[in-house]
Amino acid sequence: MQTPNPDPAAALPAEETQRVLHALRVHQIELETQNEELRRTQLALGAARARYFDLYDMAPVGYCTVSADDRILEANFTAATQLGLTRSALVGKRVTQFIVTAHQDIYYHCRKQVFASGESQACELQMSGHDGARLWIHLTTTVVQDDAGQPVLRMVLNDITEARTLAAAVETSEARYRALVEWSPEAIGVHRDGKIIYANAAAVKMFGAASAQ
Repeated sequence: MQTPNPDPAAALPAEETQRVLHALRVHQIELETQNEELRRTQLALGAARARYFDLYDMAPVGYCTVSADDRILEANFTAATQLGLTRSALVGKRVTQFIVTAHQDIYYHCRKQVFASGESQACELQMSGHDGARLWIHLTTTVVQDDAGQPVLRMVLNDITEARTLAAAVETSEARYRALVEWSPEAIGVHRDGKIIYANAAAVKMFGAASAQ
């Protein structure tokens, strides 16, 4: 018949046993405190990550991460909306696939400059969405390194179609106004501080000058 193993604690003096039990309780409290701090940190990290993705996805401009060989690695919701696609449909596509042919040289020059200088570069070009509609984009590009140390491009796509359309309309209106003034049968001149700074053809003829200059 085997003799049962004696309890190790029973072999310790009472005072030593109390000291060991106290140390174990302190250690348990420390572990519980650390676990609670870890839980709070994880919750805070999750909340921060959620806020980051909300800001990233719902930003008023498009964001894309593009590989060195020009393939889209990531895109936010705004960029996908600008191009009329889902984000999953954008990933893996080449950026040039969405740039109108006439403006691809602008894009290639911008890429070349950002890789050569390492500094942020910007340009304006037209992109074509999934439905074929064209939009003007102010593109800002920066080169960074990913987790593997490989260069990638961070791109900001700011839709300036409305501003471009308005500017073109203003320019057309101004050109029409200038034409009306220039060819008006009435003599029209503008002066500042007593000096003529503009005279249309009728005013030149009225003054008998050889030219407006």
